[in-house]
Amino acid sequence: MKLENILYKALEEAKEQVDECGGCERDGVDWTHGQDHEASMADSELRDMISNASKLQNMIQPGDELPGWVSEYISLAADYMHSVAEYMEGKQVEMQANTKVVAAATPGFAVYETKKTK
Repeated sequence: MKLENILYKALEEAKEQVDECGGCERDGVDWTHGQDHEASMADSELRDMISNASKLQNMIQPGDELPGWVSEYISLAADYMHSVAEYMEGKQVEMQANTKVVAAATPGFAVYETKKTK
């Protein structure tokens, strides 16, 4: 999978986390909800990473000789992004497992209840 695709997927997952906040990032709203809100910062950083990854992908051609530190940094970034993506995917599965449909009175709409976790 291309590095750009991995980063794009991670960006989309971070955006979903921000969206779950119900628009808390909009102007004029207390978006902190009394807690540290890292998702908006992550969104900005992921956009920057996607841009840089795309530039690098266009610059690096098969057979190019890269300094060892360049290859190492790219490998580290890919490994970190993979770890974050796996963590976020696990959190989504956990959230889905803790949510159940309570009522579906109107076709296409449902009421959800989230189970309390310890």
